[in-house]
Amino acid sequence: MDFVFENCKIVDGTGAPWYWGDVGIAGGKIDRIGKLKACAATERIDVSGRALCPGFVDIHSHDDVSVLLNRRADAKVRQGITTQVVGNCGHSAAPTGSEEGLGGLRKSIYLIDPDPEFPWTWRSMNDYFESVDAGGASCNVVSLIGHINLRAIHVGYENRPATRQEIGAMKDAVAESMSAGAAGLSTGLMYPPCAFADHDELVALCDTVAEYGGFYATHMRWYHHQLLDAVTESIDVGERSGIPVQISHHVCIGSANWGLMNQSFDLIESARKRGVDVTVDVYPYAASSANLSQLIPPWVHEGGVGSLLNRIKSPEVRDRLRSDGSADEFYWNPQDIMVSSVASEGNASLVAMRLKEIADQRGTDIVDTLCDLVVEERNNINMVAFVQSEDNVRMNLRHSLTSVGTDGLPAKEFGKGSPHPRCYATTARLISRYVREEGLLPLEEAIRKLTSSPARRARLKDRGTIREGMAADVVVFDVDAVREEATFTDPNHYPSGFDYVMVNGKMVIDRGEHTGAQPGGAIRIGG
Repeated sequence: MDFVFENCKIVDGTGAPWYWGDVGIAGGKIDRIGKLKACAATERIDVSGRALCPGFVDIHSHDDVSVLLNRRADAKVRQGITTQVVGNCGHSAAPTGSEEGLGGLRKSIYLIDPDPEFPWTWRSMNDYFESVDAGGASCNVVSLIGHINLRAIHVGYENRPATRQEIGAMKDAVAESMSAGAAGLSTGLMYPPCAFADHDELVALCDTVAEYGGFYATHMRWYHHQLLDAVTESIDVGERSGIPVQISHHVCIGSANWGLMNQSFDLIESARKRGVDVTVDVYPYAASSANLSQLIPPWVHEGGVGSLLNRIKSPEVRDRLRSDGSADEFYWNPQDIMVSSVASEGNASLVAMRLKEIADQRGTDIVDTLCDLVVEERNNINMVAFVQSEDNVRMNLRHSLTSVGTDGLPAKEFGKGSPHPRCYATTARLISRYVREEGLLPLEEAIRKLTSSPARRARLKDRGTIREGMAADVVVFDVDAVREEATFTDPNHYPSGFDYVMVNGKMVIDRGEHTGAQPGGAIRIGG
C-alpha cells in the first residue's frame, strides 16, 4: 500500500458510531480497513487515536475562480475540505457566453470574481473544467450552472419575463453544461437579473436539469418576513419538475422573523412526506455575508451594474429609497452591517467598520452612505451582516436534513480585508463549539453533515464515506485540539487541529502544513 493510517478512531461519515481500525490507501483509493500491521506500506502513520473521517464536501462554495487564482486552496484544505461544490447562488464561472458580453457578466457575478484583472479564457462548462484540470488543484471541484449567467447571456438585464425563445436558449445551455458534467442548476433569486425570472421559467429550466439527474440549489427570493413564501416556491419548483431541491443557507433575517424557522422546517418536512426531496445547507454562524448592494432593492438593479451605479447617483432615487421604505423590507440595521472588503485603497480604512460608524464619520445619512460606498467601489464592496439568531443556528445544526457548507466569499489574496470567518473556520467551529464545547450534536452526526450528506446531494458516488473502494479523500484531526482561530474582528487565520488531509490518495496537509501537492481537479457529474 501507499499509506497506512494506524490506530484510528474511524468516523465513517454515515452517522454510525465510531470504531477503532487502520486504513490502507493504494492507487488513490481506500484499499483496506481493519488491522493492517502485517500489510506492507510505503509509509505508515500512527495517528495515535485521532479521528479519521472522509474528506469534507463543501456543498456551498463560491471558489469558482479563486481555485484558479490559488490552486493550493489553503483556506479550504486546511479545514479538511477536499471537495468544493461551486456555482452557488446563481453565480458560476461558466457558461460565459460571447467574449463581447463577458465584461458585463463578470460585473453581475461579482461574488466569484475577486480579481477583475484575472483573464477568463473559458466559455463553456467543459472549458472551465479543463481550466481546473490543466493546472491541478489541492481540492476537487464540482460545479452547478448559475442562473444569473443564463439570464445575462440569453435575456439580458431587463426586468421582464423571458420569452419562449429565450427560455429555449437557456434550456439548451443547461443541457450543454449538464452534458459536460455540471451537477445541477443554482439560482440567486435576490440578485438581478436572476431576480426578474418568474416561477414558470425556473420550472422549465429544472425540467431540463431533471433529464440529467441533477439537482436544484436555490438562494431563495426572500429570507425575511416572506421566508415561508420563498420556501413554498422552492418546493413547488422541485415538485413540478421532479428534481431534488437544496435550499441554500437556510436562515431567517431580522429579529421580528426569527420565529419563522420552525414553520419553514414544517413546510420542508411536509413536502418530503409527499415525496419531494428537499434538504438545506447551513453555516454555523449567526451572521451572513454578501455584496453591500444586496441592501438595495432589486428594482434599482435593473439593467445591470452600470445602470445601478448611474441610478443611485440620482437624488430622486435616493429620496425614493428613503421615502418608500424599500430598504426596510430587508430588516437590516446600519449598526448590524460591517464592511468586510473594498476594492480601492482610498476606502481601505473602512474595512471592519459598521455602516452606522461610516455614516457618522462622513456626516451623511444611511441611504447616502450606502449609495456612495457602492458608487465609490464600483459595486466591488462586501459586507458581513449580523442579522440572525443563534438559537436558529442551533436549530439548523440539529436538524437531520441539513448539510454544512462555508458560503464564504473569496478574497484576491490571503490576509486582505475582513472576510466572514466562515471562509477559514466553518468546519473547525462546528467541531469545536457545537460538538466538543456545547454537545449540541454528536461528532458522528457533525461529520455526516460535512461528508456523506453533501456528497449524496452532489451525486459523488465514490466520496463521503470511509469504505473500501472509495476515493482516498481523508481527514485526520484531534477532536480535542481542533480550534477556530478566525474571528469577525481578526478573521485571516487558519484553524488548528487538522493534522492530515489527503486528496485522491496524495497528502495535501501533512502534520498541519500544506505540502504544495495539487492532486485534485474537476469532478464531472452530469455527463
